[in-house]
Amino acid sequence: MSVIHNYSLYAIPVFSLLALAPHAYVVATITGKIGFDNAAPRGNLQRLKDKDSRLSARLQRAHAASDNGYENFPIIASALILGNAARLDNSLLNNFAATIIGLRVAYVAIYINHETSAVGWIRTAIYFAQYFPALWLMTKAAQKFALE
Repeated sequence: MSVIHNYSLYAIPVFSLLALAPHAYVVATITGKIGFDNAAPRGNLQRLKDKDSRLSARLQRAHAASDNGYENFPIIASALILGNAARLDNSLLNNFAATIIGLRVAYVAIYINHETSAVGWIRTAIYFAQYFPALWLMTKAAQKFALE
């Protein structure tokens, strides 16, 4: 019998970095194009919009992807922490973590690069593909705690 090690909690810092990555992309791109104004950072996208509206729209989507990551971080982290606290099966937790990270990478890539409503719906489907399993994992943990 082989032991399956639990690596699922590593997904928490990885998810956090995936929330930060689009913001870093925005800052780096603005810095290279027009110079980043750190005294008034929220005005940088508008300054870029005046020079390159298509790139500005892409960076606005990247910024929104970053915001979405931060908004969803508590849900994902809670699911992983509760699942581990309830001592759910390691393979279940590892699979959940790997799936969430894979979906997040796809979500961010699609969000930044899409320009049509149809692709936006694919992004929305990916969002729910990570959101509902997190709720399911929290429910599994709650059920296990209820039985103790």
